[in-house]
Amino acid sequence: MTHFFPYDELTWPEVAALRRDTPLVIPLGEGYDLAQLAEALGDPAAVGLLPPIPYGWPGSGLETAAAPFAQMVSNLLDSLQDDGFSLVYALHPQGLELGLGPRSLAQRHSSQLRLSLIHIYQRQDNNGQHFRKPQHYSYSFDLTRLFRRD
Repeated sequence: MTHFFPYDELTWPEVAALRRDTPLVIPLGEGYDLAQLAEALGDPAAVGLLPPIPYGWPGSGLETAAAPFAQMVSNLLDSLQDDGFSLVYALHPQGLELGLGPRSLAQRHSSQLRLSLIHIYQRQDNNGQHFRKPQHYSYSFDLTRLFRRD
């Protein structure tokens, strides 16, 4: 069974002692299935999870330009490789192309499960007449958590 550890909580001596073939993963957002991630990596003994990047990618709620975002992610992975780590990856939602080649891991993400709700409310106009106006809201739900059995 793969042990996932928070890379950002390691001390410098712990990072220095870490095997350089330990997979390190930078997730784009949260809510990924760690069992699927372990399987995709070949079920290693340990995987370091870096802090997730909470925005910038489509579906994150605050999307940025694709090219600079992809370059930033690539630079982060390059920095880890410059430190000697040979297995570094970006974990991202399926369908997102960052041009990372084999350093890219795609998985279904909760941002891809959207539920749109229509709320109709009554409102009074200036003449005292009531009318109905549809309002559209988009909410994101991690539906996999609703059906998970622990």
